[in-house]
Amino acid sequence: MKIKIGGARGIYSSPLESWEIENKLRRALNFAKPGDISSPETIDDFIKKLPFPLKGTYGGNTPSIKIQTASGDLIIIDAGSGLINLGQGLMDDNFAEGQGEANFFITNNNLSYLQGLSFFKPFFVPENRFNIYSVFDDLEKKIRGLLESKDTKAILNFIKIEEETEFFLNDIKVLVKKMPHPFLSFGIRIESHDKVFAYTSEAQFESSNQLEEFKDFFNEADLLFFDTLNGFEKISDNFREGHSTITMGIDLAKIFQVKKIIFFNHSPDLKDNDLENLLYKAKAYNNLNKNLSRVLNIDLAAEGMEIII
Repeated sequence: MKIKIGGARGIYSSPLESWEIENKLRRALNFAKPGDISSPETIDDFIKKLPFPLKGTYGGNTPSIKIQTASGDLIIIDAGSGLINLGQGLMDDNFAEGQGEANFFITNNNLSYLQGLSFFKPFFVPENRFNIYSVFDDLEKKIRGLLESKDTKAILNFIKIEEETEFFLNDIKVLVKKMPHPFLSFGIRIESHDKVFAYTSEAQFESSNQLEEFKDFFNEADLLFFDTLNGFEKISDNFREGHSTITMGIDLAKIFQVKKIIFFNHSPDLKDNDLENLLYKAKAYNNLNKNLSRVLNIDLAAEGMEIII
């Protein structure tokens, strides 16, 4: 499976501001020696060596990811503003010719996970086909309302699925699991060619006592996208209810022998440098947590990131 991240920010979009770019440039130039910027070639080499937060960004778009399976099936999970860039990329493929087909899975029916649909270019090309899977009864009405003023020409098939269900999509095994959350939110587990990908957009895990019923969802995943909007500690306010912490994600991943966890659904309040500090602290916590000793790879989701499992 090849996974590409279009958006990884929680709650609402939070694009870079001008002062943040200035700070990145200032900090980067503090590392530079005269020889580092003496020619285009030395500048390229200098940029390659910079830490990620100085030469890139974790992004500000809300959740959407694309999955290409070994069999060629295309799956899109969630349709936040990150879907717009993913859609632009698909227009370089057969979707521009009206020969594209993809399967959407929507895990949450608030606007953070739907706002990219109105600007998803493959929807406006005749004969493209999309199967939209969801547990939510009102999702078709909500999506058609978002697209009402648009000249949507693609074929949209809405497929209602049950909570806590498992089914096959061609040779892909899909598990839909209800997550702990004040409202309705679901996780998706995808198994294809002996590889397992698990995804939670919003989930409020607070205690190991919750975990046993989720063994079938998390167990031995090759890659887990885990909601860590709360960072290192739970913050009680209306925006952060229904989310988990980094420490809970690491503990959970080790219990269920997950190979790699990607922290996802970043708080819109956190800048790139803040997120990098969280990753540093997460790695330190991971190394200290010897009582569940297992090698676990950890990282932060970033727009444009591609992962192959």
